[in-house]
Amino acid sequence: MTSCHKQGVVDETFENAFSKLLLEVESTIFDKTQSMSMSSLFKTFLSYLPEGVTHKYSIGRLRRQLELKYDKKIRIEKGKTGQGQSNLVISSSVSTYDAFRDRSLSTLGDMTCDTQVTLTVEQVLHRAANILKKEIAEIAIDPKSYADPSQVSIESSLQLVPISLRKFITWLIDEKSSSKVSETFTMGSKMRQCLAISECIVSLCKDALTPFHLAMALHVHHEFGSKQLVDLLYSHGFSASYTEVRRFLTSVSDAEISRRSADDYVPAGIIPIQKGGLIIQEGTDDVDINAETVDGKNTFHTMARVIFQERVVNSSLNNSLGTGGIARGTDRTLKQDQSSCTILQCLPFQKPQSKPQPPKYVDPIDSIMMCSSALQSVTDRAWVLLRAACRGILPDAITGPGMVSQTIPFWTGFNVSLSKRKDIYHAAIYEPVIDAKPSDLSTVFTAMKHCTSVSARAGQTFSIQTFDLQLYAVAQQVKWSHPNIFRSHVLRLGGFHVLSSFIAGIGKLWADGGLRDLLTDSGVYAGNTVEHMLHGKEFNRSTRALTLVYDALVTVQIQSCLSWCIENDRLTAIPAEVFESVKNLQQLYETDVHQEETFKEFEKSFSDFFDPVLQELFNFPSISILGYAVTGNTNHTLFYESRKRGKLASPSQGGV
Repeated sequence: MTSCHKQGVVDETFENAFSKLLLEVESTIFDKTQSMSMSSLFKTFLSYLPEGVTHKYSIGRLRRQLELKYDKKIRIEKGKTGQGQSNLVISSSVSTYDAFRDRSLSTLGDMTCDTQVTLTVEQVLHRAANILKKEIAEIAIDPKSYADPSQVSIESSLQLVPISLRKFITWLIDEKSSSKVSETFTMGSKMRQCLAISECIVSLCKDALTPFHLAMALHVHHEFGSKQLVDLLYSHGFSASYTEVRRFLTSVSDAEISRRSADDYVPAGIIPIQKGGLIIQEGTDDVDINAETVDGKNTFHTMARVIFQERVVNSSLNNSLGTGGIARGTDRTLKQDQSSCTILQCLPFQKPQSKPQPPKYVDPIDSIMMCSSALQSVTDRAWVLLRAACRGILPDAITGPGMVSQTIPFWTGFNVSLSKRKDIYHAAIYEPVIDAKPSDLSTVFTAMKHCTSVSARAGQTFSIQTFDLQLYAVAQQVKWSHPNIFRSHVLRLGGFHVLSSFIAGIGKLWADGGLRDLLTDSGVYAGNTVEHMLHGKEFNRSTRALTLVYDALVTVQIQSCLSWCIENDRLTAIPAEVFESVKNLQQLYETDVHQEETFKEFEKSFSDFFDPVLQELFNFPSISILGYAVTGNTNHTLFYESRKRGKLASPSQGGV
């Protein structure tokens, strides 16, 4: 046999063995997306050669044949020297770090590993660190702009941090999670701590500013105002630096100043009406910092303004509240120029020649009567009945024994227990302060003009603005002076000030009619405290005192009504289910069960049966309810009260 013929037979033998090897490569690398080492492939290739065949086939030749066969479908990664690794053959669709991770941390079959390599602890940790580092390197963090505030959340952190890093940190700090590796991975109760540590690692690896670090620095700076504390956290890798905080505040200020056009300024975060936004309203109040000092200097008096707009929780429209897209500047202080100063300046106000007067109503009595409604709600009267059931004023034949302890909370707690949590909240958008005396006409005029402009820019045909009692009076004068400018401007008095004025009105009308004596002689409040309460001061005490008075008076009315029903055989008009519901609600309030549905049923039965009897007694002109409470002689009380009004005859004439 010639040498050429012999060489041809050997080449054919090599080709047959290579064809068999390709089947293994197809099934392992492409179908199962696993990796194979060159040494294991070469050993498999030699096993396909017939026995006794001498060869000079090298591993380099096998590599060149594989590259020629598959071209760009495979990659051959070079193994690390000194660690017992051969070159790795992987599919192009598999990343390099995934291949090394599967090879290092998983137990592969005989075809994927040529020998059992024992790795040291340092080698395993080094490989794991490289895998995590490669995944962290693929995270995209824009270094030229700041993150949006909506990204400071657990959901955003889960998207930012790689899953492998989350698993690794969770296995380290959570004993329950590290007990076994499961297909369904959960972070457990230490999710927030795990994500915080993971974001710290990401920030240090990429030398980038994560949302967590910026938010932590801003929060500490806002709460404590300490540069040393912010830099201390930064030195330990838990927050951004104080220098970065200054840059952020300056960048946000520059972005807000750039929103100014002509004399109008609309802050970011307002959703226009055309885009689905709800009504906006502005709250305006004076701010006094260091109101009094020894030398009269370093005081701060200005006008602060806040815009409120209702938002729906988890709505896609809420994304407009963020500061995403703000360029990351390098300046740490705001440049003082004309554009930044004009936002804080007042507009000139021309005082009218004649004294402004409020508009005259055609018939104020009709306007008042249009707003009249029931002075007492059914819910409040039902609440008094529930609280009265434990005071021993209801007959035992009605309520029965056992109702001795008070389980019904006071008015505020009672209404809280009936309320439901809504998915609506108010977003606060802060506007620049007006650096001038708050009570000055020019300052109030400027605030009203800005409110009108912002409402118009938001697509709102009217503007709503709330003031306190002092500024409300000044704002009304400004509105009366310029009716054409503020024709659609609605001025509101704050709820606190409305109630204070209302309480002062009650004191003006009823203080000398026994209300002052009732509060003082009862021993609940001192005399000077009562005087302050009835003049609209001591707000919390006065609201509770008037609620106590209401509770006591309605309790007397209910007790008198039940006594009248018993004496006149009218108790049958009230079904027993009403009083049974009282007992059930008393027991229900001892538990944590939500009472809204049960109270609605009781309120309906109270409104249908008990309340009409109560109203019938109150509306009958010859009956004095206080007479039932003062004396026990019902017939004579009714007689004397009726004789005064000339409604009834004497008892001897067949009266009541």
